[in-house]
Amino acid sequence: MAGVRPAGVLAHLYRPGVLRTLVSTTRNVFVADYQHHRFALATPQVVELQGMRSVTSP
Repeated sequence: MAGVRPAGVLAHLYRPGVLRTLVSTTRNVFVADYQHHRFALATPQVVELQGMRSVTSP
């Protein structure tokens, strides 16, 4: 593999509810620009693998 590049995260999305509570709207959705999403709780990071080659066993 030649390299790895961050592509985004899987996240749980929320929306503001009554009395400053957060209400879950979606779970495990891909979010590319999670740093600018105010109501996303990131779970695992998603990466793009670059330059992968097949390896054969002798």
